[in-house]
Amino acid sequence: MKYITVFGNCQCEAVTKFLKIGLPQKDWQVAYLSNNSALGNMKSIPEIIEGFEKSDILIYQPLDERHGLLSENNIKRIVKKETDLVSFAYIFNSGMYSMDYNPHPKTSNYGVVYGEEVIIPLLKEYDFNTVIELYRNGLIDFNLKNRFQVCIAELQRRESQTDIRLSDFILDNYQKYKLMITHNHPTTKVFLEICSQIKELTHIPFSYSSIDIENENLMNLPTVKTPISPYDIKNHEYNFGYHQDWLTQGGQLIQLIAENNKSEKEKEIDIVNNLMKSDKFSETALKQHLSKNLLSSKMDDQGWPRDVKSLVKRAEDLMLKGSSIDFIYACDSLDKALYLLPNDPVLLVTRGRVLRQIGDLDNAREDFKKAINLAPDFVPLLLKTLNLDTIL
Repeated sequence: MKYITVFGNCQCEAVTKFLKIGLPQKDWQVAYLSNNSALGNMKSIPEIIEGFEKSDILIYQPLDERHGLLSENNIKRIVKKETDLVSFAYIFNSGMYSMDYNPHPKTSNYGVVYGEEVIIPLLKEYDFNTVIELYRNGLIDFNLKNRFQVCIAELQRRESQTDIRLSDFILDNYQKYKLMITHNHPTTKVFLEICSQIKELTHIPFSYSSIDIENENLMNLPTVKTPISPYDIKNHEYNFGYHQDWLTQGGQLIQLIAENNKSEKEKEIDIVNNLMKSDKFSETALKQHLSKNLLSSKMDDQGWPRDVKSLVKRAEDLMLKGSSIDFIYACDSLDKALYLLPNDPVLLVTRGRVLRQIGDLDNAREDFKKAINLAPDFVPLLLKTLNLDTIL
């Protein structure tokens, strides 16, 4: 009996299953080992090392020195001299499709949607329905080819140190065949290429005869939400088709991005609206919420609410940066400041300046007119000095 151990993430688990199908079970025992609790098959370090030590063939994804006893250098020290070592890099490409949901990263409360770096600025510029229409009509530039090439370059860098090389296979075949289900879940064709290279390196009697090679996800890897859209087909010139429900899946991802990247103003509006819809709504409850979250009564030595002073300072800093996104954020700060001091003419003029800068002339005029009514002897002169009187 020969022993094969496969050590790594879910990609290694899939390789294990393919080897079990393709090798004669009476002669070969194939075991999968993982140190990742998220995969549900985690083994202790002593169990993993014991598996390494008895292996005739060890297939693994390299770990660096930070992983101590499980690092690649230590693996090479503890295996038998005659053990065949076969390494392959973590397979990742977030540039195959426009959007791809990864729920696991802890960088935010919802994970990450690859492609959200394009969607978030659009949601700040347009309303949600407009962004959906842009997506429907293929008018959003997802920077797809560049994202793809960056991931290929990283794979090539990693593969300079591994035995199995997949980057050339991907470049030769990604347009002809669907090679990725998600950013890190390859299709059956990729796994069979890995097994083919393992066979060539170790001379195992691997056979394809019992494998359904037409089933692109034979190992039932999670698909999450990775819509393949007509935009993806056109930009990458794929020979395979798009998902029938691509717009529904894509719309759900855009909604997920929108809900988790709201401005503080939008979040506050949602809270107040939900409070007003509640069965327990009362004017007293609403006032208590606003008092707790917005209406700080603490004053600085000049008689300004400290909240207002910090909001105005933040707005001024953002205005100095000068980008359209910074002016939108500045307007958000000034909205809050005016909620606290709704009849302050200087704040109204300042917000009017910002609204004018981002092209909202109607609301800018309203702020200037209200400021004039509040301080008719002062504001007209201020507007003239700032060259803002021309839009009235």
